[in-house]
Amino acid sequence: MTPYEAWFGKKPVVHHLRTFGCIVYVKNTKPNLKKLKDRGQRMVFIGYEKGAKACRVYDPTTGKVVITRDVVFDEGTQWDWSGMENLETGSDAGSGDSFTVEYPVKENRRAIEGKEGQEHTPSIQSQLEPLVDENIEEEEPITPVVAQFAPAADPSPIQFVSPPSNIDENFDADHAHPDYGESPVRFRTLDDIIGQVTPPGQAARDLDRVELLAVNRQALGLKWVFKVKRDEKGAVVRHKARLVVKGYFQQQGIDYDEVFAPVARMEAIRLLVSLATHEGWEVHHMDVKSAFLNGELKEEVFVEQPPGFLDPNNDHKVFKLHKALYGLHQAPRVWNHKLDESLISLGFKRSPSEHAIYFKEEGIEVKQSTESISLCQKDYARKILEKAGMAGYNACQTPMVPRLKLTKESGSPLVDATLYRSIVGSLRYLVHTRPDLAFSVGYVSRFMEEPHEDHMAAVKQILRYVAGTKDKGLFYGRKKGTEPMLTRFSDSDHAGNVDSRKSTSGIIFFLGDGAVLWQSVKQRIVANSSWEAEYIAAATVACQAIWLIRIEVKFVSTADQLGDILTKPLGRLKFQELRDKIGICQMD
Repeated sequence: MTPYEAWFGKKPVVHHLRTFGCIVYVKNTKPNLKKLKDRGQRMVFIGYEKGAKACRVYDPTTGKVVITRDVVFDEGTQWDWSGMENLETGSDAGSGDSFTVEYPVKENRRAIEGKEGQEHTPSIQSQLEPLVDENIEEEEPITPVVAQFAPAADPSPIQFVSPPSNIDENFDADHAHPDYGESPVRFRTLDDIIGQVTPPGQAARDLDRVELLAVNRQALGLKWVFKVKRDEKGAVVRHKARLVVKGYFQQQGIDYDEVFAPVARMEAIRLLVSLATHEGWEVHHMDVKSAFLNGELKEEVFVEQPPGFLDPNNDHKVFKLHKALYGLHQAPRVWNHKLDESLISLGFKRSPSEHAIYFKEEGIEVKQSTESISLCQKDYARKILEKAGMAGYNACQTPMVPRLKLTKESGSPLVDATLYRSIVGSLRYLVHTRPDLAFSVGYVSRFMEEPHEDHMAAVKQILRYVAGTKDKGLFYGRKKGTEPMLTRFSDSDHAGNVDSRKSTSGIIFFLGDGAVLWQSVKQRIVANSSWEAEYIAAATVACQAIWLIRIEVKFVSTADQLGDILTKPLGRLKFQELRDKIGICQMD
């Protein structure tokens, strides 16, 4: 029994008590947080504030004590104090150059009424283990730094002091973004930074035109942001400096208006990657260097002269920005406008439902009349020939040489795999309106991993055939008084693949006289005989037509088998005969 229970006759309420030293997540009240910035900061619970409904939490990374009531407790975890011995100095304990800085903390005025102006200078040593060696020589007094949770009225950058001999050892943060104004002491050497800091106007990407103007309006401040660029192994490859605007002083309606800029949803990105994988497309990733600096400003924005580059003869004047700088509220939006204009000028169209996705229609030309509809891709075929450098080559009658057999273990030299994949990938899109190319394009697609000269020769044969038939396409005619019937053909060769001895299935569906679906695919298993390969092809047709109530199977002779064009290279006469039968004709 506790004294409380003995005196009051009831058990005390202790549900509000929390585990000392547990992890807490403090709400980050810093203004103008970016979208992906953490809304909570990880700290350590050290007690309660007297006279207020608030907690005292300790930030081991800064050595500050924060008084707040916006916390979430995680009593199941504790702070890992291993490796925290040199947290405040960033140097080895016992070093003669080490020093200690104490940070006064402003109290939370919302939680503590009537205590305005009172400051707390916590003694961390009384509550936790010492973080630094006690035998450290004292440095000169250092200007106190206001706790980050208190509203900052002075926009001046925080100054950090460190002995010059420790500069090489103290910086050990991966991809850090310290914005320490004119004191980049956390980098390895000042020479590395000075070499990266260039005055505005030296690079066309930074400012279109620099002018010093005397104005009677508020100018925005500038600051330097320094970053260490590392390679995949963590080694420092470059020290980067960027001049940014203190955009948190901008006033809406004066310095900026609208700020929204579309961002691609991850679902859309994953959809495109999945589609590219399915279609065998090559994905290119491109990055625009200093992208925001390309955006052109519509508003009049004035900024102060950059720190370290003040003109002593014109220190009362400011710069007028013609292009955006990082830190401006409207910088993402004006960059998006610039990108949108550039992509549209290249023939791209923006998706109406996902404004961060653009597509370019290579063009299926549709011609429609009262009696027929035709589909053709002659412009796209012409672009393929130009990209491959074969626009003026002589045409040929068939896309492949009869009885051609290619193998992965070719003895000919290797060719440029990127060019090979690019051409074959373009031809695969052309197959959407050209079933006569389905087998030949599918056949050369099997060697995209490591193409050789004989594989490229087969691709050039296809391109020569396209050059002579680029005006051909699908034709769907209308027959009055007849019901269109869905007709399906399936065929297969036997062990046509030299490497795996798998067969190739060819299927084609007709609605009336027009082909609506066709496939030329390598079978998944090795057929023991030709009739087994035929049955596998028939099963593929059944899978495509499973929605039908009944599938009627009829024998078709070789002379009438339209699927034969999808299974193997044919002679000129036979190929042209079947090409005409499946609806490929000359477009007017």
